Amino acid sequence: RLPAAQETVTHLFARQAERTPDAAALTDGDTTLTYRELDARSSLLATALRARTVAAETVVAVALPRSADLAVALLAVAKTGAAWLPLDPALAAGDLTTQAARSFARVLLTDPATAAILPAVADLSVIVLDDPAPATADDAAAAHHPLPAHPHGLFAVADTPLDGGAGAPVALTHRNLARFAADPLWRQTGEHTVLWHGPHTVEALALELWTPLLNGARVVVAPPGEREDDTLARIGGTDTITTLWLPAARLTALAARRPELLAPLRQLVTGGDRLPAAALRRIREACPHLNVVTGHGSAESTVFAARHLVSADQPLPPAGTIGHPSHDTALHILGPGLAPVPAGVTGELYVAGPGVTRGYPGHPAATATRFVPCPAGPPGSLM
Repeated sequence: RLPAAQETVTHLFARQAERTPDAAALTDGDTTLTYRELDARSSLLATALRARTVAAETVVAVALPRSADLAVALLAVAKTGAAWLPLDPALAAGDLTTQAARSFARVLLTDPATAAILPAVADLSVIVLDDPAPATADDAAAAHHPLPAHPHGLFAVADTPLDGGAGAPVALTHRNLARFAADPLWRQTGEHTVLWHGPHTVEALALELWTPLLNGARVVVAPPGEREDDTLARIGGTDTITTLWLPAARLTALAARRPELLAPLRQLVTGGDRLPAAALRRIREACPHLNVVTGHGSAESTVFAARHLVSADQPLPPAGTIGHPSHDTALHILGPGLAPVPAGVTGELYVAGPGVTRGYPGHPAATATRFVPCPAGPPGSLM
């Protein structure tokens, strides 16, 4: 368990940068940033953002392609105490505006190339990044930045559907993400390399960017638009990926086409839906050494509420298994009156613990309905 004062993403990253300053943090094509360089560049940008009135609890929409610059920008936003909302530049203008408005974004952060093709997004103050110059440790020291006031400070805003299909924001705190990254399953070292190839969502970024960076691993950026098959085949011989996240639907398709591409991996993480038993068998046959983690959860529970590790030396699990509660998470099966139900009786699954987010900003009724007091937790805790 982390000390309460250290449950911020910025504290955890700063500690990792102090521990391994010269280790590679992120590789994007021919560019590699060490932890020291990523820390320095993001601190300089954080200073510039604060000068533009970006502060705690501000929501900053970030519209950048998957790149080293996007990693710098997200870390810089976190260092100001503000929260980031990832916007996919490929979305239509109306979708971008709707997503930014319902998440209460006030600032749009982008770069010149993206700004030139980005549809206009209403009611946002636009900050366009210039090409950053290389930053040094002295620059980072000069760009001193305060850490967020407390672990419950807003860290990111995820977009999720509510009943009826309408979208709503979910408010994730530093504590939520710090606890997710502290799961022993993600205790990676500098020997681990994680492929960053997912979409512009908070969940994908948690698995492919934040968790490796807070655990000392290296992130390799896949070019935007490239399929997993092509990326794995292209880099498999020269820059081995050890950890890969793939949603269950895409993993099922890859397992049917070319499961041998997964052979260099040590750990495969999947979720978002049930992984068919046939797909898991194909993966085991092609990669008998591979550990597979299946996760189940939602944005409201910070990615995974439950996960199951299928180790290479274990038999395949029975269909429908969701595994065990994630790190520092409690799962309760409750009936009427929130009373526990006995074994064999159908109930509803409730998630409790520090991964439970702050609810839906701007939707008090939905928040009060879904985020309810936890009778098994400390006073004031929700599930």
